Amino acid sequence: MQYTIDPLSRELTQIGGEIEENLRQANYIELVKAHRVLQYLVLPSFGNYVSVDIFRNSDNSLIAAQTTWRYDLDALAFLNPRARIKYPNPFSPSMEAKEIETAPEPLQTMLDRLAALQLPLGVNVPTMGIDGTRYEIAFGHKPPSCRLCYWHELPDSWSQLSPHLKPLQQLATPGE
Repeated sequence: MQYTIDPLSRELTQIGGEIEENLRQANYIELVKAHRVLQYLVLPSFGNYVSVDIFRNSDNSLIAAQTTWRYDLDALAFLNPRARIKYPNPFSPSMEAKEIETAPEPLQTMLDRLAALQLPLGVNVPTMGIDGTRYEIAFGHKPPSCRLCYWHELPDSWSQLSPHLKPLQQLATPGE
């Protein structure tokens, strides 16, 4: 059986892939003299993508930012050909980026605790998923760096990460 994807779904999927890569590179955030030290990505199959990025300024202060792809808005353009012609081509995705007001001390504490963890990188977890949510947590932005990716929930061997992700999950919640 061969699976065929309709052109509108293909276009939306391609846009989602481009946005995903741009989020990984922090291309939607403009911070001068700051480098990313941590990123938490939430990538649902059919929902808004959210990236929480923690940056360190040249003065060593921390800044948190949230970037959201409003899939809920953009998907409306791809419902059918009639809907699609109402939007520009090439399509311009609905992106929202904002600095998150938060005290720097809890951010530094979280970074320190995450840095102290020892996790096995060779994780052998058989997963099969079509729909659901993928997550990524990246430490650093340029070498040396590390990006951990998982589907739906953390593998058992990474469970010690779980309590440290709660602050990031709260920062990723819209409206926080």
